[in-house]
Amino acid sequence: MLFAAALVLTGGCLPDVQGIETGQEGAKAKPTLSGLLRPRGVAPLKEARLASGQIVIQGPAGYCIDGGSLRSGGKRQFALLAQCDLLRSGEVSGVSSLSVLTASVVQIDGDTPLPSADSLVASFGPAPMMFYSVESGIAMVQLGEGGDHATDLADPVHWRGVMHLNGHAVGLAAYSTPGGAATTMQGRNLLMRFADKIRAASESGAKAELATQNETPPETDAASDKND
Repeated sequence: MLFAAALVLTGGCLPDVQGIETGQEGAKAKPTLSGLLRPRGVAPLKEARLASGQIVIQGPAGYCIDGGSLRSGGKRQFALLAQCDLLRSGEVSGVSSLSVLTASVVQIDGDTPLPSADSLVASFGPAPMMFYSVESGIAMVQLGEGGDHATDLADPVHWRGVMHLNGHAVGLAAYSTPGGAATTMQGRNLLMRFADKIRAASESGAKAELATQNETPPETDAASDKND
């Protein structure tokens, strides 16, 4: 299935919630994912460090980061993920539907609350809300419209989520072709797995960074001689 041949990612910014946007800041054109996802000398990434390493993006099993989508600088940072095979070869065999995930990151104040259902719908709508919950520190909503605004082949039904991590709001989205995960409650599970991977990777990265900062290099004999 040559999903990438016609799938289109919105080049302009989608409406935001608490500063989260899923598009490319200032972009006007609508680049096709045939150009974004087809092999082009940029290898798919297993992880990407955003917000100076405070947020580490990793996808659920089978998902990789499109290196060409990565925006790791500026106030709003962004990554797009798709099935690894799709990113490597432009097609995935043996599946009837495909999904695309996005993550966007922006710094927030420490006391910023998670968005309410009304805030999420107002930011990403107007669209009928099919489901809303706050689970494990993630506010999630399934919207009945708008998914096809982000990708031409996506079903209108899609999922959005926001979580707070290491002083940042991390906005998550899941889009699918008709009949895919994002059109059902499986989209909730997909976002939860995505959020869990980001949270675990970011916490591990933060601990490793702290350990590195706390390491005191041993004093060498040469340094000891200079001090004597």
